[in-house]
Amino acid sequence: MKRFTLLAVLFLLKYSLVAQSIQPSSTVGDQFLNFDFESLYTISKGEDGKTTHWTIPNTLIRYGLGDDWELHFLIPFSKQNHYLNSEMQPSVFGLDAFNIGLAKKLCVQDGLRPSMVLMTRVTLPGGDQALSTNNTAIRGSLNFGYQLNNATKITTNIGYKYNPVIGNCAYYISYLTYNFNPQYYCYLELLGDFDTNQFLGNDVNVGFGNQFTKKLCLALSVSKSTVHDSYNFGGVFTWSVGVI
Repeated sequence: MKRFTLLAVLFLLKYSLVAQSIQPSSTVGDQFLNFDFESLYTISKGEDGKTTHWTIPNTLIRYGLGDDWELHFLIPFSKQNHYLNSEMQPSVFGLDAFNIGLAKKLCVQDGLRPSMVLMTRVTLPGGDQALSTNNTAIRGSLNFGYQLNNATKITTNIGYKYNPVIGNCAYYISYLTYNFNPQYYCYLELLGDFDTNQFLGNDVNVGFGNQFTKKLCLALSVSKSTVHDSYNFGGVFTWSVGVI
C-alpha cells in the first residue's frame, strides 16, 4: 500500500490537469441551485506503469448567494488502479480531495467587454490517503465569457494554483461552444498547466451536448494530452434545480 500511495502522488504530480474543466463566466442567480455530475475515465502511461482513474462521480454544487455571489462545493469520488509490469496493484476507491469555493460576478457582457467572474477555491484532502495525499491547494481564477453571435460563445479561465507539496502552477482553459439549434451543441476545449520553466500538461478536448430541457443537459467528450501519454473520456450531466 505504501508503494501504491507513492505512485498515486506521482500521478497527481504528472497529471494534475485532468480534474479541471471550464468554469462559467456568470453566476446562477439568487437562491438558485445547480448540480453538475461528472464521470471521467482517464488512462495514463509512464515509466512506472499504467494508471487508470475513474471519477464516479465528481459532483459540483453551485448555489446563488444573491445575484452576484455563488457558493461552490465539489465532492469527488474516485476509483484508481495502477498496473506495474502488467500486474494490477490493489484498487483504491473513496472520497478524493474536495473543494469549497466562492465566485463573484464582476460584470456582464457589454459591447466589446466580456462578462467576468472572479473565482477562488480551497482544495482539502478527502477520506482516502492514496487518492488525496498532499493535495491541499488554493486556486484562484478570472473567468471571461463572450457571446460572439447567437450560436457561438467563447469562455476562458486564467488562474493560479498554490500547492506547497506537489508544486505551484498557472493554468488556462479556453472553451468554444457552437449551438446547432436550441437543443444540440458541440464544443472544443483547450487547457494547460505551466510554470516558469515548462508546460506541465496540455489537453485538447472535443465534445457534444444535448439540452433536453431548460433544467437537464448531458455533454459527452474525449480528450488527449499533447504532453503526456494520457487520454480520457466521459460526460457531465447537469441538473438546474432552480430557486429553492
